[in-house]
Amino acid sequence: MIRPLSRTTKATFPEFFITAEHAGFAVPRTLNNLGCDLDFSAVHFGCDVGVAGIMRELHGFGAETYESNYSRAILDPNRALDSKTLIPAVQDGITLPANTSITPEERQERIRILYDGYYDPLDALINKRAQEHENLFILSVHSMERRLEVDSLGYKTDGAIRPRIALLFRDKEQALAENFATFFQARGIDDIGMNVPYSAKDPDHPFPLFEKYQQRLPMLLLEFRNDLIRDEAGIKTHARLLWDAVQAIILKP
Repeated sequence: MIRPLSRTTKATFPEFFITAEHAGFAVPRTLNNLGCDLDFSAVHFGCDVGVAGIMRELHGFGAETYESNYSRAILDPNRALDSKTLIPAVQDGITLPANTSITPEERQERIRILYDGYYDPLDALINKRAQEHENLFILSVHSMERRLEVDSLGYKTDGAIRPRIALLFRDKEQALAENFATFFQARGIDDIGMNVPYSAKDPDHPFPLFEKYQQRLPMLLLEFRNDLIRDEAGIKTHARLLWDAVQAIILKP
């Protein structure tokens, strides 16, 4: 059984909690690499490239982190249970045989182990932290491709180069997202997507984290363009940038 990677030592900053649903790229041996010859650590539909390193750095700064330890190609915990991309059969034109041949019983078992197994402990942790700190802020960190003709939700795009950083938010977090955007702009980043390339407000793109927590806790989802965080230098630079923003906006005196 693959379990989420949870770094739950007592955090230096209890008012801040960070998750990464697509950080991992492990595939159980029993699934035989999903029946294909792919390195899931190097492709976007296998994981959010660079995010595991970002999480490592953020935890080193004092953030409490919780992340998926397995490939999103097996099951994507940031999708609705009825989404066709929850267990993708084809991604970027590549067939994943172990997913195309999955039985209803096997599907339910993956949901039990990899979806419920991700969210049940996370729910418990967030509920505990929210009792300890009423203004608990949740940040979900992801990465995105520089350019993509068909996105990971299966929708065609215009193929344009994506922004360096994207912020996804609901109406009640508009001001918070704008504060982050202003901070990044002051650091010289002028290509920031505000609910672009996806929108957290679009009912066709439901994100379970928002559905679960956003009504009662402040929350943002942030995406780095993954060509910028594929090496250690890029990971350290962008983790530091994000941590500086969190300190200025969330942890300010």
